[in-house]
Amino acid sequence: MLDIRLLKGEEFETAIRLADNVFRSAGETSMGDAFPHVFSDSLRQSYGLFVKEMLVSFIGMVPSVIRIGKARLNIYSIGAVCTHPEHRGKGYAGLILKEVIRHAQQAGACILLVSGAGELYAREGCCRFGAISHYRLNAQAAAGIHSSMIESSDASLARTVLREMNATDWFSLSELVGQRRIRFEQSLWDLSLLAHAQPLAAVTNMKQQIYVAEQEGSIVAFAAVGLPGSGKRQPYVIEYGGDEASIAMLLAHAMKENELEQLDIYDAEQDNELAKMIHEAEHSVERNGGTVRIIDPKLLLTQAAPYLRSKHENWFNSLDLVPVDEGQIMVRYGDLQGKLSEAEVVQLFFDVNPLLPLTQELMERLYTLFPLPFPYTRGLNYV
Repeated sequence: MLDIRLLKGEEFETAIRLADNVFRSAGETSMGDAFPHVFSDSLRQSYGLFVKEMLVSFIGMVPSVIRIGKARLNIYSIGAVCTHPEHRGKGYAGLILKEVIRHAQQAGACILLVSGAGELYAREGCCRFGAISHYRLNAQAAAGIHSSMIESSDASLARTVLREMNATDWFSLSELVGQRRIRFEQSLWDLSLLAHAQPLAAVTNMKQQIYVAEQEGSIVAFAAVGLPGSGKRQPYVIEYGGDEASIAMLLAHAMKENELEQLDIYDAEQDNELAKMIHEAEHSVERNGGTVRIIDPKLLLTQAAPYLRSKHENWFNSLDLVPVDEGQIMVRYGDLQGKLSEAEVVQLFFDVNPLLPLTQELMERLYTLFPLPFPYTRGLNYV
């Protein structure tokens, strides 16, 4: 007898043991410590499949709000997807995933973010998406940034204090996080909990350190950096915010302090001030992390409306998305229209210059509104 349902109480401890058995080795951080929201008895959003009351398959599910300008997108992230070795090959994870999608629909979420990109997710319409700038800063370029800032004619930059974060900095960090135009919404408590859990650093077996830049007693920037540990991943910047010039100084400082030969930075926005500051870094454009399933295109359009209206209100008001055949969406733009598959709708919302089966006239209108910017999914809110 199969039973698929939300976990509760001590069942989360069982789920942690299952996830640790699948994903972690002896001495590594427990999945329960790295992903407190996934295994939260207060949230109770994660699903399990039980056989004779035994938990044999699990999908962690975490609700979040993504802010894009004034728009608020209700989204779910899933991760820690695992099945007991003795019960694999029976399609259990796929059954739970269908229930997860139903849950997201009922909750009013427009998007499901998935940390993986396997066949399990592809069968349910999850696609690679978006574009993220990847910068690889080397030691020579970092030294140049450090020198140029110290010698800057801007007196405030020259006097900037670069240091590790301490326990009195939370209010300042929370304010900087809230100023980011494209971000996961994080309360002060969310920020402190995730900074302590270090989800991405934990699963890559690295160490996380948070640095801040201070000018005249005020914190103007921060950067959470993944530093070398027992893992093989290159050092990388997990999350950052604040004044772009000060962020660049922090990155150079982190490299110098930890004797790093290189540092990876991922940026959701193109051609911003930070990119200009680290222009000597090696640059490439990559897909965002994991995959995405648009739960309800019409709902996504509605929730993204405050941002899209700021791009061109009249043209946004002329746009409509209407489900037609199974897996098909009609894009209507005044007298113009065209039909897209679910995967093509993902391209429309998130990809730069997507190749879609629409007329040139319709695409030119759509390019005025899209793509929808999206935060990097492998920051502190990684699931």
